[in-house]
Amino acid sequence: MTMRLFCVIGIAVCAIVTLLAPPYLGVVEILGFSFLGLASVLTLLGQA
Repeated sequence: MTMRLFCVIGIAVCAIVTLLAPPYLGVVEILGFSFLGLASVLTLLGQA
């Protein structure tokens, strides 16, 4: 599994947790944005 695929799966898990467990919204937002940033950086580096 590539790191970008792992990040996309992580973002999906964060979205599911947001719907199922609203009290963890802050933690999920931080993790989701971290995964999104990492996936974006890896995509940009992969195209270079």
